[in-house]
Amino acid sequence: MRSLRHALRALEAQPVFCGTTVSTLAFGVGFNALMFSAVHGVFLRPLPFPGDETLIAVEVRDQRLGTNIRATPADFFDWREQATTFSQLGAYTSSDLHVFSGDDASRRSGATVTVGFFETLGSKPVLGRLLEARDFVPGSPGSVVISESFWRREFGAHSSVLESALEVTSRPYRIVGVVPEEVRLDTRAELWVPMAIERSQASRQARFLRVIGRLESAAGRQMAEAEMATIGRRIASEFPNTHSHTDIRISSLRAVLLGDFPGKITTLWGAVASVLLMICANLGLLLLSSSARRSA
Repeated sequence: MRSLRHALRALEAQPVFCGTTVSTLAFGVGFNALMFSAVHGVFLRPLPFPGDETLIAVEVRDQRLGTNIRATPADFFDWREQATTFSQLGAYTSSDLHVFSGDDASRRSGATVTVGFFETLGSKPVLGRLLEARDFVPGSPGSVVISESFWRREFGAHSSVLESALEVTSRPYRIVGVVPEEVRLDTRAELWVPMAIERSQASRQARFLRVIGRLESAAGRQMAEAEMATIGRRIASEFPNTHSHTDIRISSLRAVLLGDFPGKITTLWGAVASVLLMICANLGLLLLSSSARRSA
């Protein structure tokens, strides 16, 4: 109690100094807490999918450029047929889609996905169903799933949206399901349509697919890397004109989705922490000078 009374008397004697000290310290601590929350969300929060530690990205490495490039449809079919260390493989590519609903026309962000995309993520529909194997058969009736936000905004969250007609890129589709927002991954997609293509027609040159996979277990990553390296060498020897300069790399899906963002936010957090240290140092000097004046 004696210390508390002394502090209150000091506050009454120097209200401006005390107010400045407390507000400055509060600002520094609050800003650091905000940055810690951001860092926690980036580094510690798992992906919103079951068993996210087994989710990986399968990428093609261009040895000449030293960069990762996208896969071809033929690559994806080869990997899906030959790999044994994955429980699921899927792929996707983002695009802008022209959507007609009744008399309304709009341009929407969308994604074209392969068979196995939703199964790889382990996502569940909010309403209806996901795209199934039958939807990927060339010539089958067009099926599309939409995002939850698109469903709420454009259809008022009514369950009657199922089987509603949409014309997407001049082709008739019917809505078969609604999916949660996290299925977007690194796209802004609001609609997902199936990539219906015959194995024999899959291009060996057009690189536009981002491939994701789910390992049989988190401990199987080294086995998957070795297996995919073997598959990559096999494909390169069979198709030297398009693949002799490439190999296959495996990364965690989380790392690929975040990119270089963790490095940037860590640098920013370091700068903020430095500011807090400077604030504390300045406050210490102010308190010392104030104490010296009282002693004099």
